[in-house]
Amino acid sequence: MKAVTLLLVLLLTACASGPTYHYRGGEMIPGRLISLADGTLLPMQLELSTGSGRITAFNPVTNEKFSGNYTAVSEDKYIQYSKPSFWGSENTVQAVEMSSSVPATAIIVGDQGTVINIRIRIRPGNAHVLPIGYGDAEDNKGVKYNFQF
Repeated sequence: MKAVTLLLVLLLTACASGPTYHYRGGEMIPGRLISLADGTLLPMQLELSTGSGRITAFNPVTNEKFSGNYTAVSEDKYIQYSKPSFWGSENTVQAVEMSSSVPATAIIVGDQGTVINIRIRIRPGNAHVLPIGYGDAEDNKGVKYNFQF
């Protein structure tokens, strides 16, 4: 009886914790570019990474395939200050103020000559949540896009 009770408690505890996302290096997540000129949706894939990765996209109207890379640089602030201690000396404290979103830029090049410059804001993910991002893009022909993942 004790074994059944213990098994039931373990099972309920595991179910209550919910799903956990585990990062796997090189994993591609879905995103999209939306043309503001005509509403064409370009499905894309973005590589999960810690600062730079691959991007691929496809234009279903022109059959153009895109590939390129993005780079993100965190805007974290490093803070150092001194505070007096009870004994008259000073203690130096260091802290990092983490940014809630990270700026990034990407260039993707199509096999028919279209080049798209993308400006991105990324909200980093964690062990339980995938990152999300949004931004603006413009190609070498003047077409503007909305970027989402």
